[in-house]
Amino acid sequence: MGREALMDFIKRVYDMIAPGGVYINYDVVGPDNKDLEVYVQFTDDDGENPEDVHQELDDEALNQFLKKLSTKSRFLRFATDFRSSEGDGMSYRSEVVDGQEYIVCKNADLCDFLAKKDYTENWHSELHERFCYWEYSDWEKAVSEVGFQIEPSSHRITNDWLIENRFGPAAKVYAKDDSGKLTELEPPVTNMILVARKPESS
Repeated sequence: MGREALMDFIKRVYDMIAPGGVYINYDVVGPDNKDLEVYVQFTDDDGENPEDVHQELDDEALNQFLKKLSTKSRFLRFATDFRSSEGDGMSYRSEVVDGQEYIVCKNADLCDFLAKKDYTENWHSELHERFCYWEYSDWEKAVSEVGFQIEPSSHRITNDWLIENRFGPAAKVYAKDDSGKLTELEPPVTNMILVARKPESS
């Protein structure tokens, strides 16, 4: 689903709602600065690290294979499979900074991986969908463009359980400043609650 389809959906919601009515969207959302290049050190001692992570396997065999992989190896498989049939997947590179190797990718792609990496039982179906297509500010802009007024109760959410149990143990994430120094990033936004009101008729 691209921007055109999302805008069409929001317009349809706007048209369906009576004046003064409210559209509430509680959902996953991309991290702030979704296009930022992030430098990632994935955990590699929590599973196996085979030379070949791209084996062609049926669903159950793939599930068992993925479960045995370390987070780093699972990322390497994810980077190949993610939205491959749609032709708009992700890219990454390796870069050495101060003697340490990092995986470099877009912030949104990283967060899609961290959100989906444990869905090994339905790996291929999950990897068709991009959770982090829009960040919170994109949603604000889109609903305002259609005519909604954003309520003050709208806000970003960082799911502490996800950070503690899924994201944090899997990776350390950094950004590079203008001097080339890496600084560890705060945990990302994971969800949002967006309350948008259709104005009363004049």
